[in-house]
Amino acid sequence: MDKTTVFDLGGVLVPTDGATTAVSASLGRAETDVAPAYWAFRDDYDRGGPLGGFWSAVLARVGVEGDPEVLDAIDCARWSTPAPGVVELIADLNAAGSRVVVLSNAPRSLAATVRAADWSRGIDQLVFSSDLGLMKPDAAVYAAAEQAYGCDPSELVFFDDRPVNVAGAQAAGWGAHLWAGVPAAREVLGLAAR
Repeated sequence: MDKTTVFDLGGVLVPTDGATTAVSASLGRAETDVAPAYWAFRDDYDRGGPLGGFWSAVLARVGVEGDPEVLDAIDCARWSTPAPGVVELIADLNAAGSRVVVLSNAPRSLAATVRAADWSRGIDQLVFSSDLGLMKPDAAVYAAAEQAYGCDPSELVFFDDRPVNVAGAQAAGWGAHLWAGVPAAREVLGLAAR
């Protein structure tokens, strides 16, 4: 396989259902109170903004006190657990000779957690928005990723769960697909079902 397979993290390699459940529980607040605050301030954090600034803004919006370091550890633990079938998909891509890489909007702490996770060992390279100071779907993100991967756009097969990011990758010349689960990805990639 001569293509490089590029995956997003959240909503693709890692499930996003209940993304704020554990943080909400630790704060003793309903997820319906915490999730809007969490997502309202996430973009700056994903671009490399400070951990304390993000969590302080979330806490202030929710109207509770909390330890940003503890909240971030809870958040990272939840986001770094792979979805079912992902480890096998990565292993099968490796066995087929495909280079496997990640391009994800994620903060520095989450990037460090994923880079250290056992399940990510089969991933050749991880590029995060916090590394670049840019976020998908900014066209500059795709150009920076191509440079980091050392690939021509035509060599990249990309999966993301957000249509706007898929459209951005397609505009950059990538073979981009909306994530529809591991079985659908296996079909796109020509890998046998497991």
